Amino acid sequence: MNKKVPKVAILCRVSTEEQDTSRQVSELKALCHEKGWNVVAVVENQESGMKRSLAGLETVKELARKGKIQKVVVSEISRIARRLSVVSKFVEEMEDLKVSIFWQNQGLETLQENGERNGVANIFLAAFAEIARNEREMTVKRIRSGLASAREKGKVLGRPKGSVQLIEDFLSKHKGIVRRVQDGLSFRDISKLEKCSFSTIKKVKAILKVTDSRRI
Repeated sequence: MNKKVPKVAILCRVSTEEQDTSRQVSELKALCHEKGWNVVAVVENQESGMKRSLAGLETVKELARKGKIQKVVVSEISRIARRLSVVSKFVEEMEDLKVSIFWQNQGLETLQENGERNGVANIFLAAFAEIARNEREMTVKRIRSGLASAREKGKVLGRPKGSVQLIEDFLSKHKGIVRRVQDGLSFRDISKLEKCSFSTIKKVKAILKVTDSRRI
């Protein structure tokens, strides 16, 4: 008896620096073709630092509720949304609807073929949640320490009210760029790998220079 071909929705997150998802979609379509999955929808979730929209996630949920998809494919679990709470809730809702989420970079999915939850994937998600929480706490501590040190040295840091939170949010939003800068990559390489503008890289480097953050 032939195995039923799963119907799949590809989910991409579009941020301020990454408006073009064509390469990401192309890679995920190739993955689905290789696995014999039928792509029935490509959904983009618009999200930026100042504006957040969950319309894309709601579209995927509606497809799942109507039984039009059996899997959601993403390049990595963090591409579902910026906020961990949103990611966790979405994963749970999909599991309740018996829709599995497959993320490319780990080659894992949330449900097994029999519909049961994948223990390995759940462990990974728990670890992801803990890492994200720890990174956030360490980022806050380092930035506040760096800003305090900069003030003691008489450096001008710009807007006094809310500046710490603004910087925390900015660096958290661009963690990938922070890592590339700290690894010593060139502007061109960072821009290519993170799909961001040179101006954003310059802002990150300037903040890191002032706050002396070691790792995010």
